[in-house]
Amino acid sequence: MRDIQLRPGQKEVCDYRGGLLGVPSVPGAGKTFTLAVLTANLIKEERHLPGKILIVTYMNSAVTNFKIRIGDLLEQQGLPRNKGFDVMTLHSLAMKIIKEKPEALFLTDAFIPLDEIEQNRILQRETAQWIEENDAIFKSFIAFHEKDKSLQVKLKVDQWTKKINNVCKEMISYLKCRGVDIHRIPELSKELPQHSLLRMCLAVYDKYERYLRHMGMIDFDDLIVKSIDLLKRDEGLRERFQEKYTYIFEDEAQDSSILQEELLRILAEKRGNLARVGDSNQSIMSTFTVSDPKLFKRYCEQPQTQVSKILVSSRNSKDIIDTANYLVEWSQELHPMALCRDSLEPQMISPVGEDDPFPNPKPEGYTIGKILAKTRREELFKIAKNAEKQRDKGKTIAVLIPNGYIMDEMKEIMDQQEIPYREVSSFPKERARATEALGCILDYLAHPDDQEKFIHLLIQYLQVEIKEDEGLLKFLSNCYLENIFYPMDHDILEREVPREILDSPNWKQLLENIYMLKRFMEASTVEPEALILHIAECLHFDEEQIAIAQKVALDVQYMMLLNPNWRMAELAAQLKYIRNTYNYFANLVYERNGFMAEPGTINLITYHKSKGLEFDTVYLTCMTSEEFPAKLEDKFRSDYWFLKQDYKNPTAVAKAELDVLLGEVHSLSPIEKARVETIQERLRLLYVGITRAKENLLFSCHEAYDSDFGRKNVTPSHYFHILKNYIEEKRTNEGN
Repeated sequence: MRDIQLRPGQKEVCDYRGGLLGVPSVPGAGKTFTLAVLTANLIKEERHLPGKILIVTYMNSAVTNFKIRIGDLLEQQGLPRNKGFDVMTLHSLAMKIIKEKPEALFLTDAFIPLDEIEQNRILQRETAQWIEENDAIFKSFIAFHEKDKSLQVKLKVDQWTKKINNVCKEMISYLKCRGVDIHRIPELSKELPQHSLLRMCLAVYDKYERYLRHMGMIDFDDLIVKSIDLLKRDEGLRERFQEKYTYIFEDEAQDSSILQEELLRILAEKRGNLARVGDSNQSIMSTFTVSDPKLFKRYCEQPQTQVSKILVSSRNSKDIIDTANYLVEWSQELHPMALCRDSLEPQMISPVGEDDPFPNPKPEGYTIGKILAKTRREELFKIAKNAEKQRDKGKTIAVLIPNGYIMDEMKEIMDQQEIPYREVSSFPKERARATEALGCILDYLAHPDDQEKFIHLLIQYLQVEIKEDEGLLKFLSNCYLENIFYPMDHDILEREVPREILDSPNWKQLLENIYMLKRFMEASTVEPEALILHIAECLHFDEEQIAIAQKVALDVQYMMLLNPNWRMAELAAQLKYIRNTYNYFANLVYERNGFMAEPGTINLITYHKSKGLEFDTVYLTCMTSEEFPAKLEDKFRSDYWFLKQDYKNPTAVAKAELDVLLGEVHSLSPIEKARVETIQERLRLLYVGITRAKENLLFSCHEAYDSDFGRKNVTPSHYFHILKNYIEEKRTNEGN
């Protein structure tokens, strides 16, 4: 292995040879690189024998990254690239365990975990049935008012109907994580009042789980639960896996859950070699998953755990490091909520030494700024224009946006200003296009006489430029589509079409698409899954889009097996309902090669999605008290406006009810506890945003935004004011 210069902290980690190790690290500290070097060193010394080194990480993209890095290091030593190690996600590991003895769990060898599409469908059915059977209880959670008009009542009922599915889904995951089997449901339910959110979730959980067991299915939460159960019950299997892996390394340990921790402890139990690497200040998943940032902290505090911190980073300029460290210090000492003063761990980032081959960036002058705009639209417009200037400088650029609604508004502004950008949110439009095109075509084939669907299909997915062609648009809106698709006489059709339309280049393009759609109609008698693949081929899908189409086709085949009487209309309606899940799958397909920021490209990305990435210039947008609350009296996005005060965060209330039944007592009310946890996590999210910037950083905020209910006033986040004052003081000092 060629000489590798290790930084303070990295060297200590690479000296590890056994026992329990905790590695708290800071952003940009090179933890992936360090674990890769450690792995290669252990393999070179053959310390992994007779087993292997197992690295468990959070994302599939991280799996690929680890394999490449370790493979490169081994290759430099003349060793095979895949010698002596495995890299897996937690769910891949659990699958591997269960595949050893699926019959013990009454599963076949070919079992596949229930995907989100089918899980959402089952939950939708079970929640709908519960609502039908418990209408009065369902409505008892809604905040109806005497002055509510019928439309307002309907809106609140519709909103709760939509959200209840997510509440039950989150609670089922939480119940499984807490070890609550359905056999305990009668015992728990009798302790609860009729009007209880937990009682509702338990009822849906019971029906959902019994259906899965009847069908011989398991979901992704079951993978972890059942793999642990299998290892505990089967001594031979447990010993086999403990012998197989000499060392267990966990990446992103700050996002670990109780179940993940237990599974890894079981595997490391015999040899006692467990190394966990993480950054508690980047724990940003706990409010919507079962991860718990306290677990990694407790692990590091155990007396038997050796702790080696990696606190040196070359990612950010000194000014940006100072800003991140200031936020940590301020939160520890001066946060307005005393309960939130431990949100960020007191681990400060240090720049690398002067002799480091990869020094910290050194931009000219002070390159941190702020914008306070009157409206959100004004704020986003200013950001767009500023980012365009950075683009001209050849910088890598990221505009961090809190949520999908604001993402859509930002895209609209960028499009209007004709500023090119790349969307890196969960479901960017270019990735969703394949699934949406398939759904839109099937929807039209189910309603071939619907002119509105036909025109929408032409404009959005078949690229027929008729939006500005008023004559052609008017003609299509008023004609009989059957006469266009199947004219009795070609000459008669041409006589009915105005000459200016016939001479339009769009007319020829329209006829080509009509011919293609006719082929789809004629092929609609074949199996639906074959039709979907035929459509994908005719639309010239690329390799990644074909993979998505194949996934859709497999699910359609399964749906038709369960619902043999479905016609095209029912199938199209179901595909539209589950479109977001296909977008999720599309994202996985597109992310196989990972993400690489390109100079001169403006990346629109959510704060959460930015974790693990870095850019020359970063814009932290919409720092309002709604998005980054700092006090209990701030407005919280997790609150449902249409529910009564005591139920505004239904998942938090249901979790609190369960905690009480399991013997846990909290000093705060469920709503207060959830708000404190949100404040803590959003502060960590802000820290993540700051530490994405290498050279230039700009904070921005607004005082009002337009909604369907008119203009809403908002207040800048307390953090915005704190950082604004800090920046102004630093600028003043720079001037002196």
